[in-house]
Amino acid sequence: MTTIIRRVGFGLFLLILTSCVPVTPQPAAPPTPHLTYHVSGCQKSVSPENLQEWEGVDIQVEDGAIHVVDHLAYVCCATIQVDMHVEDGRIKLVERNVGDVCRCICAYQVDMRVTDLAPGTYIVEVWGVEDERTGPTQLRGKKTVTIE
Repeated sequence: MTTIIRRVGFGLFLLILTSCVPVTPQPAAPPTPHLTYHVSGCQKSVSPENLQEWEGVDIQVEDGAIHVVDHLAYVCCATIQVDMHVEDGRIKLVERNVGDVCRCICAYQVDMRVTDLAPGTYIVEVWGVEDERTGPTQLRGKKTVTIE
């Protein structure tokens, strides 16, 4: 009887031993980039004569995030939204008008921030303004940045 118990016990020991497979930790998934943005209202302080020199895009890295400020001259009845597409180290920010089109122009400040980026080098492109009623979307700014 003790021989049977020993054999069963040894068999269980071998079964448990062979079922122990070392666990290899899985690498953490890369973070998912996140976009936040704010579009100012029509800034009356910028005169129509100064719009052309006021316009421009500034792209910087601040505190591990990409910060973009677009000084945009566009139709005054627009509602601007920003979409982000990230692929192969390229971040494409597209400003879209989801509002109306009218015959007046004013100054908007579009403030964008891309966070939760893995360390690396990125090409940041700002495109605007997407609206089939006002013509083709144009590249407004482009810069290569590094997140550490």
